Amino acid sequence: MTGVPVGPRVGFRDLVPADTDAILDLWVAAWSAAMPQIDFEARREWFRDWLARLRQEGFALRGAVEGKDGLDTDGPVIGFIALSPPLRYLDHIALKPDRWGSGLGAALLAEAKRLSPQGLVLDVNQANHRAVAFYEKQGFRRLRADRNPNSGLATWWYVWGQAEPPPRVVSGE
Repeated sequence: MTGVPVGPRVGFRDLVPADTDAILDLWVAAWSAAMPQIDFEARREWFRDWLARLRQEGFALRGAVEGKDGLDTDGPVIGFIALSPPLRYLDHIALKPDRWGSGLGAALLAEAKRLSPQGLVLDVNQANHRAVAFYEKQGFRRLRADRNPNSGLATWWYVWGQAEPPPRVVSGE
């Protein structure tokens, strides 16, 4: 699937609590498309709580928004990242499924790298083949296999630059 190309109308901004419902809708849509065997709608409230925890722990929540130009950041959220620059940990990256293949994922990852220029580490479900291929194409290298302690799903740890997995960060999915 090729999405609408990322262009000069896409900008980035900090996400605020008022964006939560839009982020939840996007998260459910993205994960449901990536792993349809799991009911992510049933996990919506869990993710609402997870976002609140990330905010409390000082994670950067940045949204890709579409506006009249890249400087107009009042448009709808079409993708987001959640990361801790001090830990160099990328907890989440998600974008609307109709934007997959558009370059938006690479733009979101570039924003994460800008915020954490020394390196990034992330974990990804092994069954999410599209995401695994994306991270490898973006220069991440596989560190090791693991298992998500909440879902029990097999995961891979990936690193870009100088980063190591933090002590048992559990994103839940």
